[in-house]
Amino acid sequence: MRSFIKYVVVAFVCLFIGFGLGASSTDAPRYEKEIESLTSQVSNLQETLDQKLSQIADLQSQITEKEQFISSLQNQISDLKQQLNLKILGVYFSPNGECEEQLLYWISRANVSIHILIYSFTLDSIRDALIEAHDRGVDVKVVFEKQQITRYSEYQKLKAAGIEVRNDTNSAYMHDKIMIIDGIIVITGSYNYSTRAEKSNNENLIIILSDDVANIYEQEFEKIWKQSKGQDEREQTPSAPQASTGVIISYVNYNPPGDDRKNLNGEYVVIENKGSKDVDLTGWILEDESNHQYIFPSFILKAGSTVTVHTGSGTNTETELYWGSGSPLWNNDGDTAYLYNKGGELIDKENW
Repeated sequence: MRSFIKYVVVAFVCLFIGFGLGASSTDAPRYEKEIESLTSQVSNLQETLDQKLSQIADLQSQITEKEQFISSLQNQISDLKQQLNLKILGVYFSPNGECEEQLLYWISRANVSIHILIYSFTLDSIRDALIEAHDRGVDVKVVFEKQQITRYSEYQKLKAAGIEVRNDTNSAYMHDKIMIIDGIIVITGSYNYSTRAEKSNNENLIIILSDDVANIYEQEFEKIWKQSKGQDEREQTPSAPQASTGVIISYVNYNPPGDDRKNLNGEYVVIENKGSKDVDLTGWILEDESNHQYIFPSFILKAGSTVTVHTGSGTNTETELYWGSGSPLWNNDGDTAYLYNKGGELIDKENW
């Protein structure tokens, strides 16, 4: 490249000399200056070219290093897979992406054990499959997140079927969604065992075949199992607050049909008086986790009766009350309804 530049310079010089032969002596200084200018420009071009070539060489070196790094990572991943003897049996997504079907399939294939850590478990089909597995001699153990043990939960039904169930004692949430089959298969992801996870939410489920991976998950299961309690805390406290009034939250319809924003009154909470005396709810508070509050107007809930508190607007009656909110309140993907009396005492709560 340098010889090419020099050739260009010489050519320009010769060209100007050629012109100079037919020019007068007074033109010579002008040609000399032009030749000097051209020579300087060529020199600058040469420096710029050298810089660009150097930059290209550096980039090529960086590309080579990156390619070597990627190749090294690929080799490490391959080695790790071999060390773990890991095989991905499937990856699934919801809504309606076969997550439920896969859980049912692998539960039916279990021969020795099914160990579960689960945040929310309200899906009857999974409950029934676990009971069937238990009945055929499979060791089934389930740890529930205690805040999710509600009247909608499968906790009590599994317990009644003779399956060992415990509630987590972590002061925060146990947010795991893990099923370990026969100590060799791990099924995990974001998928809770619930209708919302199956039919509404965007969730994922991965199924892994690996002795080593399953062993790691089994160790975590055993740790949480030993720390957990053998029964729901609410079973141990018969003198719960609502026992003094008989008033409970009997049902929360947090996910009405269609667009929640267009069906505000389809979202509601049912308050029930299971006691033998009328209860004055005036000044009581119904609240969600985001601290939205409904303060009861002057209202008497008769013994054995219910009142429904709708999210939207309407005319209050003896059985229907209206929050007056312009938007949905109860989160479909998990929330808590709290009921406080006029003095601020927690009377009941409902989680989902």
